Amino acid sequence: MRHSMKLLTATLALSGLFMTIEAQTVQAESYLVDNALSQAPYHNGSHDHALWMPGLENGVGNDFIFTAATGLGTFTENANGMATLTGMVVSETHSDRGWNLNVTLKGRTTNALSGSPKKELTAASYSGNGGPVDTATWHYYGEGNGASTFMGSFIGLLEGKGLYDGATLGLTGFGANFQVGEGANGKNIDLGGSGWFTWIVRDQPTNTNIMLNNSPNHGDFNLYFGNDPGTTQTPEPSTIVLLGSGLAGLAWFRMRKDSQA
Repeated sequence: MRHSMKLLTATLALSGLFMTIEAQTVQAESYLVDNALSQAPYHNGSHDHALWMPGLENGVGNDFIFTAATGLGTFTENANGMATLTGMVVSETHSDRGWNLNVTLKGRTTNALSGSPKKELTAASYSGNGGPVDTATWHYYGEGNGASTFMGSFIGLLEGKGLYDGATLGLTGFGANFQVGEGANGKNIDLGGSGWFTWIVRDQPTNTNIMLNNSPNHGDFNLYFGNDPGTTQTPEPSTIVLLGSGLAGLAWFRMRKDSQA
């Protein structure tokens, strides 16, 4: 009987540990990132890009895109409320100029903050007007202490590639919070994200024939999220609960059998 009680106590303790793990069950997801393409009738523009930086360099295209040569980017949402955007983009008109993206977003929230959601699709695209896009399903980055901390907060760097080698731009959040969801990329109704920023030139390119405009300017990301290339997660909550319950049941059965012996 004493042996059975010890087994029950140990099993219940182990079961409690499983229940604790179940309460902390988390999931981190990564998405392949491509350029957000304008899609009629949801968007009337013709810009198909991932990164838009008007006025960065005189005479050079403002649109930067992922290409077959650069590969797709990655957007990873972590369980701690942070997300990262990495990859390489090049100028759509000058493929010898590009940027490595190294962006970190904090404070995931479902609350719409700082002018969010920013609706860049046609009015008929949204559910309030009978369209397919429901902004209530979107989430955002930039909440802290109950208020938005996105605007003016440092969010990452752009590191120059090709003829931009040696250049570094610092990015800070601007305007509406970074938004994620179906239709959130501002170009079509697919899953994606968009966000706005101010850039400041920290380092000019090593090539002295190239000069980036040093006055702060505003740019934005328009991103399409494709297939999930990898998901890291703990066991499903139901599996953990069943496992814990099963062990507890086994201990009870063993104790009952011993008492009847």
